[in-house]
Amino acid sequence: MRLAIREYLAGLRESEELDALLPDLLLSMGMRPVETPKRGVKQHGVDVAAVGQLPDEGAPRSLFLFVIKSGDIRQADWAGSRQAVRPSLDDVRYNYVRNCISPEFLDLPVVVVVCCGGTIEQDVCHELAAFEDSFQASGIRLTKWDGSYLSILIERHMMEEPTFPSVSQHRLRRALALIDLNEYRLDDYYALLADTLSEGQNMLTAKQRCHRMRQANLCLRILAKWAEEADNLRQALIAAERTILNSWDWMRQLGFPPSLWPEFGKVYRTYDMLQSRYFEKLRPALGVKDGLFGYGGDRIEYPIRVFETIGFLSTLGFEALAAIGISRFRPNLAEVTDGLASLIALNPASKTPCFDEHSIEIALGLLLLYRSGHQNDARDWVIGLSRHVINACRLGRQYPLSSDSYDQLVDMEAENWDSPEEGMDLSTILPVVGDWLLILDLGDEYKRFRQAADALFTKTTLQYWYPSTETEDHIYARKGANESGTTYIITGLPDDRIAAQTAFREVQTEFPGPHVFSCYTKGIPQLLFVAARHFRTPLHPYYWQTYL
Repeated sequence: MRLAIREYLAGLRESEELDALLPDLLLSMGMRPVETPKRGVKQHGVDVAAVGQLPDEGAPRSLFLFVIKSGDIRQADWAGSRQAVRPSLDDVRYNYVRNCISPEFLDLPVVVVVCCGGTIEQDVCHELAAFEDSFQASGIRLTKWDGSYLSILIERHMMEEPTFPSVSQHRLRRALALIDLNEYRLDDYYALLADTLSEGQNMLTAKQRCHRMRQANLCLRILAKWAEEADNLRQALIAAERTILNSWDWMRQLGFPPSLWPEFGKVYRTYDMLQSRYFEKLRPALGVKDGLFGYGGDRIEYPIRVFETIGFLSTLGFEALAAIGISRFRPNLAEVTDGLASLIALNPASKTPCFDEHSIEIALGLLLLYRSGHQNDARDWVIGLSRHVINACRLGRQYPLSSDSYDQLVDMEAENWDSPEEGMDLSTILPVVGDWLLILDLGDEYKRFRQAADALFTKTTLQYWYPSTETEDHIYARKGANESGTTYIITGLPDDRIAAQTAFREVQTEFPGPHVFSCYTKGIPQLLFVAARHFRTPLHPYYWQTYL
């Protein structure tokens, strides 16, 4: 376990990685961070400040001032590089210590810690040793924490028994070993997460619960770093989605204790960071014709990967929409929606959903395009979708299967079907596409689509799924439609927009809207979109039917 932690630390950047981990470690050690990194604020060499004493050393309570550097610290980093150590130490001694220490800490001994995730080369250690005497003369102790020492502290204070038992350590090691494989389903990580974010047999204290959520965030960050090194950020993002959803569900079960909100915020920042990095990885491919084909690998995988990416960009877009006015959030809404529009236009597979559950990505993508002013792009896409579904049924291939069976998809591509009805006995895509044709004022297209659907899909059950009040207990941890809600069957597509509006007004009185969900009432409504996509729960029709 220590080796895995050591390798993780060695690859951390200073900004938003090592300086985000260190306060959690200090809290787990019983110390109190009093200053953490802030963008745009002059820090006079100090990245993190904390008050406390090191366990097992018997030293007095002190003020610790951490000078954080990324990776290894080499001789070239002592005075002349971008992350030079000596100027930072001079800044701490002559500016921070003299002018910036809070009055309540002035009587405490001061310890300056040079901290990095990698190694500190011997030449630099000699330079630091020479500095120690001059610091000591000023009443300041100078020391160093490198990656090896940090890994010992993390293992001892953040991944210790019994809160992180050997079975959890084994699951994390196994997940790290398999994270480079796209087909790996992350079951080991999910089991680790379920054990960590639970009360177990005994009720936990508020401090223990915070510690558990810090453990979950640390495990996610370690997994993400290994995934990034394996060039498989997709797996890291999937793990981050599960972590944020399970964290929210645990908080919900506990009644949203105030002490857990700061820790949840840290998990959410990790999720945001991974969304941003995955978007940057995808961005070059979004503006290229068939740019995702290389990611899919073959004709069957290609459309699956395209719809997965549509779903990812859509949830990222709603995240950006919620973050308007927050300068730290990257990418911005325009970058995401432009990327989504380009992906759809340049990848014909965006018009060929493989499974009926791709109605989730279709609903999310159209909703984001519509809300962000990309109505023309939405029109082009929904027209393409409506025409493809009809033509695919006529041809008996490449139509959306009602199951999620990959084997059935292969059989259909190999033309091993007796009739298309074998694989399309029910459909949510047809009602969703029909609704959007009406919302986008495509009356003539809708008329042709409805007539063709009535003629071709005579044995297909058209349906929506609506949540119930019990769905809140399931949607953040599993597929909510399997445990709750109602499958609402319609006898056919409505005649026109007025008929659709009338039907919506009638049904909305029978089922609860999104406002009953805790993430909606607590100000994070976009979490419902992540839950729908991650666990394959159909999106609440309320989101688009309000525009009819």
